[in-house]
Amino acid sequence: MTGPAEPRDGPSTYWAALVVLVAMLIGGGTTNGLFSDRIIQIALLPLIVIGALRIRAAQLPSYAAAWLLALAIVLAWQLFPLAWWPGGAAHGFVSASPGKALDYAIFALTLSGFAVYVTTLTEVGQRRILLVFILGYFINLTMAAVQLSFVGNQGPFSSPFYPFAQGAFQNQNHFSSLIYALVPVFAFLLIHERRQIAAYITIVAIAVLVLLAANARAAIAISVGLSIVSLVVFSNRGAGLARGRVATLLGASALALVIVAVVFGRFVGEFGEDLRVKFNANTMTAIVDFLPLGSGLGSFVDIYPRYEPQTGIERVYANHAHNDYLELILELGLPGLALIVGLIAIIAANLLISARSLAFGMGALAILAHSIVDYPLRTYAIGLVFAFFCAVVMTEARAKPARIR
Repeated sequence: MTGPAEPRDGPSTYWAALVVLVAMLIGGGTTNGLFSDRIIQIALLPLIVIGALRIRAAQLPSYAAAWLLALAIVLAWQLFPLAWWPGGAAHGFVSASPGKALDYAIFALTLSGFAVYVTTLTEVGQRRILLVFILGYFINLTMAAVQLSFVGNQGPFSSPFYPFAQGAFQNQNHFSSLIYALVPVFAFLLIHERRQIAAYITIVAIAVLVLLAANARAAIAISVGLSIVSLVVFSNRGAGLARGRVATLLGASALALVIVAVVFGRFVGEFGEDLRVKFNANTMTAIVDFLPLGSGLGSFVDIYPRYEPQTGIERVYANHAHNDYLELILELGLPGLALIVGLIAIIAANLLISARSLAFGMGALAILAHSIVDYPLRTYAIGLVFAFFCAVVMTEARAKPARIR
């Protein structure tokens, strides 16, 4: 901890902590129009207003602010009424699914507003909120362990909003995203700051065992690799220079990749039979037809069936492409691709500013890596984790532009 919080943190951090806790408990649904999501959106409104009023105190680099502005423009364009455009269809919109486009736009803008709010806080204020994310982590891990101990379909927990599959999540893979995303943060807090390696290894081992029991293959691979990288990187406190930290990070990453390939290589053969491969191939075909501006935000469900071969139609309903990048490029076209590349570049460019930015940046990139084979960012629980991580990285970028520690 770095001293008392400044007045600008104020009591809003306690409200933010409450919102985060609520999201950790009822923000794991993936279905459109969930009442639980509406509760979280309403709860986020005060924080968004506070962030807007404190915008001058926001520690946002100019390029991050430009990215947020570009995001707002792209989202607003999806709801542009084509009836106003010469030759446009009456009552039509840019998006083929304006209702879903509005839902997704509100989702993205509320998360962005939360991130802006977090950048107005001191490090002490941010740590207050981080403690609640950690609390949500252990609540979900405990719930998952209890659920996995039950035999049969009768689970010990229920929700009026959506069915719990693992922890408080509707999808076990999205639960897994929460588990591995916090691994680098635990390494930073326990190894870099307190030198408690045994505590870090214990937490990681328990998390991996739960993931093994849940048979979350991609998450297991990411968790093991990320755990090894985090252990090596944050144990090396002498890497004060960027060059040393890059070498350590690259070396640890290479080691992790080798171990993951050896331990989990048996999953490679199964992946070829995974429906994700077919979903991705059909989605890429659709992308080509809808370039350069895409089919419209939220239109995947309406567009995808047109590109599913009649000889290969599956009984499984394709609600998403199970690859957020392909789905966003289909819906938003080249502007969507530019937003994706820009976000990844912003996070990656600020990884080495400090040990803190490295930890939170690694967590954010891990979620983005999982998005290649799933859609974890479409839940409020994971969305808030990701927004918070990005905000911390941006705070470090603005507050310590010339220091690597």
